[in-house]
Amino acid sequence: MSAVKLCRRRQFTETPFAREIGDRCDEGIWLGNLGIIYRDLGQVEKAIKYYEDALVVGEEIRDPKVIRFCEKNLESLKNLEN
Repeated sequence: MSAVKLCRRRQFTETPFAREIGDRCDEGIWLGNLGIIYRDLGQVEKAIKYYEDALVVGEEIRDPKVIRFCEKNLESLKNLEN
């Protein structure tokens, strides 16, 4: 199994688990990681969706690291679209 497939599988199992136990910080991190994976795969629209979802979580829990990470990546991806 490729590293990307393994990482994607883990992200998809860990994100719902974080939601289930109410770990909003990990949820934001996992969503951001999914954004990275889709960005690296060239799937910009999916990457943007996951960064936006992670940003919402970051803002809700007031985590400046998650917020900055998402804003930076969203800005760079939106510049690619133009």
